[in-house]
Amino acid sequence: MSPFAIQITNGCLIPDIEQEDQNSFQALQKLGAIEELDGLWKLHSLYRVGRIYIANGGKGYVEASFKEQKRFTD
Repeated sequence: MSPFAIQITNGCLIPDIEQEDQNSFQALQKLGAIEELDGLWKLHSLYRVGRIYIANGGKGYVEASFKEQKRFTD
């Protein structure tokens, strides 16, 4: 998993985000996928970080990377 994915899952400060991840961070902000909680930016509780699997028919699922998120993806 990328360091950026870990940062937005655990919570981070804007100055801690690498320059190469700034565009992704801003896009997530615009989409409302991350939120500021107690001064830290974190992935909104509706979203998960993980690996996406897509079948030929177009259906797929996300395998959550963190144990505490897996219970929500079943």
